Amino acid sequence: MDWNPLPNKQFNASFSRLKYFCCSINYNLYLNRRQNKQSSLACFCNIKRFTLTFVLLIFCSSLVSIIILFTYLLTDVINLETFSSFYLQNNYLFTQPQQLEIQNFLLTSPQIVETIRQKEEQIALLVTSIPELFPIFVSQDGFNIEVTNTIKEFNSKINYFTHLQHPEQKLPPAKAKDNYFKISQHYKWALDKIFLENGFKTVIITEDDLDIASDFFYYFNSTKPLLYSDPTIWCISAWNDNGNPSLVDWKGGINKLWRTDFFPGLGWMLTSQLWIELRENWPDIYWDDWLRNNNIRQNRVCIRPEISRTLHNLTVAGKGSSGGLYKNFLSSIRLHDKTASFSQNDLQKLEKQNFDNRMRLELENSIQLSLQQVLDGKYKEYQHQKNLKKPSFIVRINDPREYRNLSKTFNLMADIRAGMMRTAYLGVVPFFTSDTQLYAVHYSVNISEFGMISSHKIYDNAWDLKSKYLDFSELYCTPKTWTGICDPYSESMRNWFKTKGWIKRLELWGNMTVF
Repeated sequence: MDWNPLPNKQFNASFSRLKYFCCSINYNLYLNRRQNKQSSLACFCNIKRFTLTFVLLIFCSSLVSIIILFTYLLTDVINLETFSSFYLQNNYLFTQPQQLEIQNFLLTSPQIVETIRQKEEQIALLVTSIPELFPIFVSQDGFNIEVTNTIKEFNSKINYFTHLQHPEQKLPPAKAKDNYFKISQHYKWALDKIFLENGFKTVIITEDDLDIASDFFYYFNSTKPLLYSDPTIWCISAWNDNGNPSLVDWKGGINKLWRTDFFPGLGWMLTSQLWIELRENWPDIYWDDWLRNNNIRQNRVCIRPEISRTLHNLTVAGKGSSGGLYKNFLSSIRLHDKTASFSQNDLQKLEKQNFDNRMRLELENSIQLSLQQVLDGKYKEYQHQKNLKKPSFIVRINDPREYRNLSKTFNLMADIRAGMMRTAYLGVVPFFTSDTQLYAVHYSVNISEFGMISSHKIYDNAWDLKSKYLDFSELYCTPKTWTGICDPYSESMRNWFKTKGWIKRLELWGNMTVF
């Protein structure tokens, strides 16, 4: 670090940055300022109070200490290596570099390049007031020149961005989908760079097609201690798979957080210790479903918010790697305009024993209704009863077909992975609708023993094959397609696929369980 006196011009620029540093950034005001082409900064800082504080410090500290502190604030030039060494030597674990995944196969149009520029500006704005806590890594997959130039242009303006480029692509294994293979390989390479080469302890991962909430970094910084205090928590996610505003407590749930067995991804945080465990067996494809298998997950959970802190930018994502399968669900998610305020108490409630005890009590005090009663909206009849505290409700789910019916009625995500419904915790899927809390409860859950039984004893992988069959039947067993018995293993249905020239389509479905 250069300790020479600063020229006047550089001093003025640094002092301007100092004023910007102590401002409270409001992202929405910033966007309005950009749209209205205003030149004023949408924040305020009391410089007199700040100056008075420094005067007091001069009388309370040695001259050397003041020079060091003042130089840090004015020059704002802690590079990545200096900062990493400084914090690691002092056992501070606030360093959370961000890996912005940019998939080469997605980046083909000027519109997407412009979106990358906007995404970098969005992230940079939200961390400007605390840049040293969140050094940012942008990892580019491949050598698309437009993407490279866009990233370099931004990096030349911001000194806490680092550009990584994934240089090589191994050939995918036989029958592996090329895009899924590239995604998985890029993840492994980028995380090795962050954890193994740069020595960071924690990382937040986002992607080029995700927009982030104004309290995105505050959310992660607040919840990060949970990764170290509770060994049953292995990730923090900013995403709620059932985050449609009609399924969450939009008015009162900004601070509400949940435990979930189902890995959400889509803006998530992990530790270097976990990465060392995962990297040796990192899969060639479908890395997120791999994390959902209990032999990998080992009954550990993620923390996820009631209201999502990330949003899929469908202009960038398009159909995405899933071919648009989840487009309707993703397009329904919204970012809140309020900012959370997490207390220590809020976080302690998420540790396993505390959370399980509260959930057990909540479920025991809930009213149980049949699936048909819930589908018919009977829970609404309790809303207007006097002298009755607004109750929550339980509905038992006996198989994937029943869960599919519930999902269609309330617009929940119906797919099942490793026997788990999305957002489930110990067999319970919470959702909030019509100002009422409901819980879809797996048939095997004994409420009186909630939290005492490991999750791997609750979920049944056979539900995956049954759920796949339901997907198949919804696509092909309709009045406009196949009207016979819906059995892909029957000779009559296989012959029908042959006459259509679709036998390869049928084979791609793989194993299913007809029920």
